Amino acid sequence: MFRLKLNYLLFYAINGCLVPFIPLYLRQMELGDGEVGSVMAVSGLAVFFSPVLVTLIADTRLDARRVMGALLILAAASLMCIPLFSGFWAITVGFLIFNLLHVPVGPLQDGFTFSLQQRQLRAGSKPVGYHKIRVWGTIGFLIPGLLLYLLVKQWSVVTVVLYVAAGFALANGINALFLPRVPREQQILERRLPTAEAARVLFGRELRFLVIACFLLQMASASYYTFYPLYLSNEAGIPKSAAGMIMNIGVLIEIIFMLSFGRILRRFGERRFMLLGCAAMGLRMFLLAAFPNPACAVGIQAFHGMMVLVLHVGPIVIIDKLAGDRFRHSLQGLFMMLVVGGGRIVGNLAVGPIAAHGYQGAYWWATGLVMVAGLLLLLGYRPALLRESGGAAKVAAAA
Repeated sequence: MFRLKLNYLLFYAINGCLVPFIPLYLRQMELGDGEVGSVMAVSGLAVFFSPVLVTLIADTRLDARRVMGALLILAAASLMCIPLFSGFWAITVGFLIFNLLHVPVGPLQDGFTFSLQQRQLRAGSKPVGYHKIRVWGTIGFLIPGLLLYLLVKQWSVVTVVLYVAAGFALANGINALFLPRVPREQQILERRLPTAEAARVLFGRELRFLVIACFLLQMASASYYTFYPLYLSNEAGIPKSAAGMIMNIGVLIEIIFMLSFGRILRRFGERRFMLLGCAAMGLRMFLLAAFPNPACAVGIQAFHGMMVLVLHVGPIVIIDKLAGDRFRHSLQGLFMMLVVGGGRIVGNLAVGPIAAHGYQGAYWWATGLVMVAGLLLLLGYRPALLRESGGAAKVAAAA
């Protein structure tokens, strides 16, 4: 398990470099707010291509470890090249290439983890909970914060974050090659396409309303992830070098929530867990919209842990209850493509013009999206259908 935990740590360390600083890097390259949203949306188009293709290959042809290793090493090379580009389209293409290589690693990594858990169950041993492995990703997100704070403050340029992220990506790629081998438990039948099986599960009656709600939540999250660093400097008057450190306050709180995920899910159940996450996320967006001041801008990090659980942990654990060995990677890849990636792209395209007239408007928009998602979960999502479909016969990774 050490290698797998290290894999999550290194993978999310890449995100820890890029998430707080990409908007600031784009502004450093003299792009406007509308162009920042467009770069994020266009480069995010990668999610419609590589996750499904790569996870299909991992389900049918190649070892997931080798695929992850190759993608991450190439992603490191692409990050080293991006500073050579200038102008809107060149920068957009650079980030698009990076995302084509980087984005599919997430669902591959999760599918690999769930496959390993199923193997442990069949062997009669108790698997390590997904959240206890995923928490190392949260720790990894924290690692670049202090280093980049010092480097950006000293050099007054954000380009350095791309080089640091490239170093983490290279180390991640090498580590992935040495993950334990997980043999397939079921024979591959060429006439049955794993992606088609995954689509039937994802859009079946058990998950339909959950998937739509998660799409809206991902749309709302685009307002936070794309414009929060700019909100800190432009609305709250906080130096741009502090963006990573402030976001790390939320990540520290996230560790507590991540380790408590299993207990929270068992205590509230799937539906109330998702509704609780919507409430925390909606309140966070509302406070950013209504009170643009330094205290509120930093204080909303208290809601970060629950927001991460409802966006990135709870849904993938829930959908895995209906996954089979043949299409486990493909199910995670399809969810990443259509829900996570699709929601982010649509969200960025929609919020870019809104943010150009003020960041508060972007967060009012996000608040409305979260409220609609909550209503869908309240009125349409019925976890009992998962139990009727045999989902409860599997042990959820969170439990």
